[in-house]
Amino acid sequence: MDFGPDSAGVWGRTVTVYSGQTTILAGAHNAPESDNSRPTMTEPPLTVEQLIALACDPALVLFP
Repeated sequence: MDFGPDSAGVWGRTVTVYSGQTTILAGAHNAPESDNSRPTMTEPPLTVEQLIALACDPALVLFP
C-alpha cells in the first residue's frame, strides 16, 4: 500500500508478504524526528517494489 503524503507531508508505504506460515510486514515512512517539524525527504526512502523484495527474502521465513 502506498498511502501518499498527508497534509503535513508525511508519507507511508507498507507491504505484507505471506510465505509458508510466516507473515512479514515491511514499511517505510518519511516521518520527521520530532512532532513539530516537516519531513526532510519528499517521500519514503524505499519504494513498494523494494519493500516487497526485502520482505520476500527467504532468510526472513521462520516457519516454512
